[in-house]
Amino acid sequence: MLVATVNSSGQPHLVPVWYELDAGEIVFMTGVSTVKGRNLRANPRIAVCVSKPDDPITFVSMQGMAEEVTGVEEKRRLVSLVMGKYGNPNPPEGDLDDTIVVRVKSAKTVAIRY
Repeated sequence: MLVATVNSSGQPHLVPVWYELDAGEIVFMTGVSTVKGRNLRANPRIAVCVSKPDDPITFVSMQGMAEEVTGVEEKRRLVSLVMGKYGNPNPPEGDLDDTIVVRVKSAKTVAIRY
């Protein structure tokens, strides 16, 4: 999935991330000190796009707000969910203070053949 955030000068920042669906919402995580993490804490506006690797014209694109998950147990659960999708079933350790877990709250969704 590609995630776009905006920095303080209005410049977009676009990067790929690992993600998963939870209760019908896209969730992903990032580091507190990353560009993406700093951007989201300063401005929670977000855009995401998921496409099929073998047919990139088949996609879902969302614009909305990033909602930061704050509870440690819920953060652990969601990080485990995302990591498990990509082959790492080991649960995270510690308080995850250096990790931002995000739920994407869509205000506008466009889907083409997805």
